[in-house]
Amino acid sequence: MRAVELGIFKADEGEHKTVEVKINASSVELSSPTHTEYVTLLFVGDISFAGPVKYYVEHNYHTYNDSFSDVAAYIKDADISVANLECPFVDNKVYRHMFKDKRRLTILDSSPKAAPALSFAGFDAVTVANNHFNDFGTEGANFTVEILKKEGIKYFGITYGRFDSSQEPLIMERKGIRVGFLGYCDHVPDFPNCTVMRRMFKSGPAIYRDDIASRDVRTMKEAGVDIIVVFMHWGREILLKPLPYQIHITKHLLSLGVQIIIGSHPHVLQPHWLTKDKRLVAYSLGNFLFPPLRPIGGNNPQVYGGKGFDPNPFLIESYEYVTYKAMDILKMTQMLRVTVSRHGIVKAEYHPMRLAFDPKEKRLHPEPVQHTKWSTVCGDNDKECQDFSDPKKYWKMEPVSLMFVGDISFSDPVRYYVEHGYHSYNDSFNDVAPYIREADISVGNLESPFVTQEMLDDPYKMEKSVSLYASPQAASALSFSGFDAVTVANNHLNDFGSRGANFTVEVLKRTGIKHFGISFGKYDTSQEPLILKKNGIKIGFLGYCDSPSVLKNCTEMRMMFSSGPAIYTDDVAIKDIKKLKKVYITADVNEP
Repeated sequence: MRAVELGIFKADEGEHKTVEVKINASSVELSSPTHTEYVTLLFVGDISFAGPVKYYVEHNYHTYNDSFSDVAAYIKDADISVANLECPFVDNKVYRHMFKDKRRLTILDSSPKAAPALSFAGFDAVTVANNHFNDFGTEGANFTVEILKKEGIKYFGITYGRFDSSQEPLIMERKGIRVGFLGYCDHVPDFPNCTVMRRMFKSGPAIYRDDIASRDVRTMKEAGVDIIVVFMHWGREILLKPLPYQIHITKHLLSLGVQIIIGSHPHVLQPHWLTKDKRLVAYSLGNFLFPPLRPIGGNNPQVYGGKGFDPNPFLIESYEYVTYKAMDILKMTQMLRVTVSRHGIVKAEYHPMRLAFDPKEKRLHPEPVQHTKWSTVCGDNDKECQDFSDPKKYWKMEPVSLMFVGDISFSDPVRYYVEHGYHSYNDSFNDVAPYIREADISVGNLESPFVTQEMLDDPYKMEKSVSLYASPQAASALSFSGFDAVTVANNHLNDFGSRGANFTVEVLKRTGIKHFGISFGKYDTSQEPLILKKNGIKIGFLGYCDSPSVLKNCTEMRMMFSSGPAIYTDDVAIKDIKKLKKVYITADVNEP
């Protein structure tokens, strides 16, 4: 067997094996010979070398390699083995960049000396798309991937620049089969989630959005991959079932042609699912090398109710099950082994594992559960196989928090003092950004159009007491502060005519800020509503202008141009809301 170099990836070119694939409705099995090559992929859950692992290694109780001594043979046996690395590597220099916020309760840090243990165990690659990747900011993220490079461990799930930029996919080839990997983060804690953290830094975990995933998967397909694997860091810690929004993500990824979806973040095992067309979803593989988390406390009003919260039967179920019946559930994990050919999944198996702690050696380590073996995923005896394609059958919709603020203008005096070096646009929001970022969706009224110097040199000529304008450089402050969307339906959107209105929405698009409240063509045409999805709930936004003024109100201005603020009339609003309802909005929010 010889190694073949493929760009930045190495692959093995092996001899042809002859197998015949036999598929039935209840399981996926490998049967008698033909000329099909196949590759085994092995997946495990969360790995952290922080906390007790780091402490006891540094106090000479054992080595990092010892953490994997009971499972390395399984990991090395697969053609490609992948894990979720949920602890950035840091040194003394990087440590100074630790993210500090009193609401951030857990910061994970690992010594670079732990990295060789990944090679010892047999891992080929890791995803870094998780909520701890930015625990030490940009510096921690960049340092972590540099350590992985030095150790020869492939990685995926990191992006650079804007928070919504595309990641570089990892493509590995074995026996002529090309397997592509993508990793995303989209979990739902109170604060701060991946998106909030990622917006603060120049690099960090790849953020999930439907459009981003569509773009990335398309890139993978253009690269000629045979199998697409997506690692999703999603859901909520300690819950035993996926949330409705995770089902939406699952359906979207499957619609793109993704064959395997591997989940993490809950830190407990959740069910897996094999679709009718033999594609695999494992919602959470649990902790592989990660100290067990305690469940949410029974005194927390989100469980049994109080302080404005209704009792949540599913949090109650999780709390009582974990606390009173099965503390061992926090220690249960598994390996997932998937055999693939060029045409998809041939065989899928899981092996129960448990996270053990040796009180003498002080060694936290995964080990096989006694008297267990590899079992077929969704086979006759698989109790963990469950189809969650209709979340309404098993889950109450999670609430969504909406944040609204008033008028925002980056015109004078803000623009003046920024241009004279007194402060940055971001500084304007320093004191309130944590509040804005904490909400699931935050929206403001952007009342200053972005303009170019050309527009300033040839402004729209009209008697108007106040004209507002802003530099396009100010737009990034909206992302910094945590805004998801803005309405542009106001009496200043046409201060620079159609050009100013069109340029403003283009700047917002480039910045990743959603917008609504603009119409094109006749002044009384319908606007395109903005629909945002969170926790399985679709929320629709409409914006209108109907402000009387001494000179040139919205309607009079809008009638002069081919684009501008959406104008309110009863008929237009009725038509727009009907349009929203046709796309099955489950919560309607109209910002006038």
